[in-house]
Amino acid sequence: MSEAAPETASSGLRERKKRKKRERILSAARALFLEHGFEGTTTRAISEAAGIGAGTLFTYFRDKRSLLVHLFVDDIEAQVARAAERLDPDAPIVDQAMHMFGACFDFYGQDLELSRTIVKNLLFLDPEDSAHLDGATFGFLQRIAGRIAVAQARGEVRSSVDPLAAATCFFGQYYVALIAWTSGNFGGRETVEALLRGSLELIRDGLVPVANSQEPRDM
Repeated sequence: MSEAAPETASSGLRERKKRKKRERILSAARALFLEHGFEGTTTRAISEAAGIGAGTLFTYFRDKRSLLVHLFVDDIEAQVARAAERLDPDAPIVDQAMHMFGACFDFYGQDLELSRTIVKNLLFLDPEDSAHLDGATFGFLQRIAGRIAVAQARGEVRSSVDPLAAATCFFGQYYVALIAWTSGNFGGRETVEALLRGSLELIRDGLVPVANSQEPRDM
């Protein structure tokens, strides 16, 4: 028992050191990506800024792209969590979704050039990075699905609707809007957000309870 305790304490200390070193790497990468862009930043520069050896970085991240993905996931999850704390739970479901998606737009809007790089690099990831991103995406979908479930309970959405399926539809429209905005081909953020809201309202109209399901149809 007495021998196991020091070993456990030592293991905990190593894990804390690893977490702090990872945070230093991500912090250094964030600053350099914002200052020099993704392509203009080298892993050597990140290592130097983080105060680690050039090879140490690769024990945490496979390459620069992997580092970008992990940095993005950490930052966007924090942004979404903050937005969820400010969410009005009594607002209509489209307003709630726009609040959450708007927080994501705020994140991307900090540096559109870097955001274009992020969006481009999120496609066709290696399995390890893809699993990390998929976990964050599913967590976000569950947040939206949770709000849709609440909307069901108050009669805003039909009880037969699968909240996760509806959330996936919402997210799909958001992702199209994000690509449209970051590509620069569909106008500014205000235009794209208006299009997104219109798309979400169309989906919402298909989710609302039918006033009278027995109402005869015109032949």
